[in-house]
Amino acid sequence: MNVFDSDFQLSHICQTSTATNISLMTLEENGVIGNHQTVTNQVLIVLNGTGNVAGKEGGKTVGPGDVVFWDKGEWHETTSECGMQVMVIESDELRKSDMLTLKRMDDLSIFKMK
Repeated sequence: MNVFDSDFQLSHICQTSTATNISLMTLEENGVIGNHQTVTNQVLIVLNGTGNVAGKEGGKTVGPGDVVFWDKGEWHETTSECGMQVMVIESDELRKSDMLTLKRMDDLSIFKMK
């Protein structure tokens, strides 16, 4: 994309018209976001570090650029042995179809930034 003499790539994450929570979470070494149900649909975007995400379909290692989608009410957990920083977006309006500009990686609803 070349707008305003800029040089960058843009990956659309979501667009909502109702309340949306966006949070930055830092898991230190051996950090855990314990197993719980999502209150609303949720997207987790790994910014740096590596970790493991687990949902109803099992677990998967994730790293920078990976995007994970959980449906409202889905049980899930996130852990990291070495530390990881993630952005979390929560909104009832989020849908897996919102991930259209991302490349699907597997059945755990993990996507990769293009």
